[in-house]
Amino acid sequence: MDRGSSNPKNFLFRIIENFGTQAIQLVISIVLARLLVPENYGVVAIASTLITILTSIVQSSFNTPLVQKKELTEVDLCSSFIMMFILASGLYVVLFLCAPLISVLYSMPELTSVIRVLGIVLIIGSWNSIQLALIYRNTRFRESLIINLFTILVQGLVGIVLAYLGYGVWSLVFSQITAQVMLAILYGLCNHWRPRLYFSWQSIRSIWKIGLPLFGAELLTIASTNINPMIIGLKYSNADLGLYQKGNTIPTTIVNGIVTACTTVYLPMMSRLQDEKQRLLEMLREGSRMATYLIVPIALGLCAISKEFVLLILGERWEQAIPYMQLSCIALAFYPLRIRLQAIKAIGEARHALTTNAVHAISSCTLLFISIYISLEAVTFSIVLAELFFAGTSGMYLKRDLGYAWLDQIRDILPSYVMSAAMCALVMGVEYLMPTVSLLSLLTKIIVGIGTYVAMTFIFRPMVANVVKEWLFHGHR
Repeated sequence: MDRGSSNPKNFLFRIIENFGTQAIQLVISIVLARLLVPENYGVVAIASTLITILTSIVQSSFNTPLVQKKELTEVDLCSSFIMMFILASGLYVVLFLCAPLISVLYSMPELTSVIRVLGIVLIIGSWNSIQLALIYRNTRFRESLIINLFTILVQGLVGIVLAYLGYGVWSLVFSQITAQVMLAILYGLCNHWRPRLYFSWQSIRSIWKIGLPLFGAELLTIASTNINPMIIGLKYSNADLGLYQKGNTIPTTIVNGIVTACTTVYLPMMSRLQDEKQRLLEMLREGSRMATYLIVPIALGLCAISKEFVLLILGERWEQAIPYMQLSCIALAFYPLRIRLQAIKAIGEARHALTTNAVHAISSCTLLFISIYISLEAVTFSIVLAELFFAGTSGMYLKRDLGYAWLDQIRDILPSYVMSAAMCALVMGVEYLMPTVSLLSLLTKIIVGIGTYVAMTFIFRPMVANVVKEWLFHGHR
């Protein structure tokens, strides 16, 4: 089966796709925030977290092998789909039966029906997982761009209409189900792949040989990233959980698009170079520079305008979400370093990927259980510390496996962090000149931030600026 073109200009499609989808999601999120109350988000946060973790259990040991496997057969695809469908169906039955107990645990009467209905996406996800693996494997990112933009528009329209009609929490539930159904239909039409009654344990074993070590790493990442709402919901109110979720999801929606673009494009490209470690290292260094140059200023820029963003755009009912958004932005500034894990996966060092994610999961959970008794601000700050542990562990293995020296790792990313921090400080300084929150102060901060970062790029001319220009407009040499 064709693995598709390795042309890195696909990165441009991924950037456009993720920026487009995240921008649309942001607008939709803002509209919904004005129509709904924090309590609605608290209920859906618990259900979504449970389903995300269960989806990871089903799909994690299949996703990467289906993209990475050198020779992928029809039997591999059909066997993987059948196995995931059986696992997803079984977990849905368990989730359906346990929903009343979970509802009692969180003292949320609506949670039972929300879990039972939203859990349907577990089963739909089995189909979507196979289709998405084919998209990534064959680097068909232009088609992915169109499909995702259309899906997000339909999802948003459904959510907004239902919220306007007064369906509350169900507007969030049915919008998510709508998105999964739309993806299932459009991915199927794009790939022209249909499952057949082929099943081979030998095929499953060959896939699990690659995937099971990565399954542990992926599951640890998903669990540690998503466990916060479940723990917060046990100690704090629905409204507090909703405020925390909104403060975290707004910047994540904006920033995570580029992170996703980097990881999904780089994994298949790096996998092709798994036997050429020097070229792989060069690609990794280039990717690290580019990811930090693009993502860090956005994350820290959002931190600097959080107050205006929340009060003017979301509304005053969300004012208490401001500190959560600011701390979340700082944590997101370290997300570009996650791209480095793709190189560890690409050379087949699944144990090192597992260890890296284990350190992140253990540090995240430990810090969470300590900070939960302090405040929700402390919980959000604990995410920053966990990202630093992740960066340190992945850096250690990159030095060992690829000879990526610590000094080189710092040199590659330091310019972007220094320029972004300087830009953030200058933007926050505008508040002393314009203390009143207004649309003018927001626009002034945005203009100052963009102007400062662009000016520093021209003045200091970091190496990465030429790399970004070459990748986006001329393709990679």
